[in-house]
Amino acid sequence: RMRAAMPPDEVSYSSAIYGCANARPPDAAEAERLFRAMRAEDLRPTASTLSALTTALGSSRRDELCASLGVDVQKAMRAAAQEPRRHRKVAPAAQDRELWRER
Repeated sequence: RMRAAMPPDEVSYSSAIYGCANARPPDAAEAERLFRAMRAEDLRPTASTLSALTTALGSSRRDELCASLGVDVQKAMRAAAQEPRRHRKVAPAAQDRELWRER
């Protein structure tokens, strides 16, 4: 139901894969299933996705999986390094609290 209203994006998949990687024990099968679903939707993995995938699967299995799905790990990591970092904007209420603390 939620999928129709808000389809998953790269961040959604990366977060879910990260959850699989940090489960005890790591859920490698689910991480791989999620990564395959991400690629089936033609979404490109981010450096965070690949890092989480490495934690869940190990670098050898990550490389095999990526190669089978047409993902060049090194190219994806280089592209991520070249993207500008996103900065969060602070909510107005938080700005007010910070100003109050400075006084």
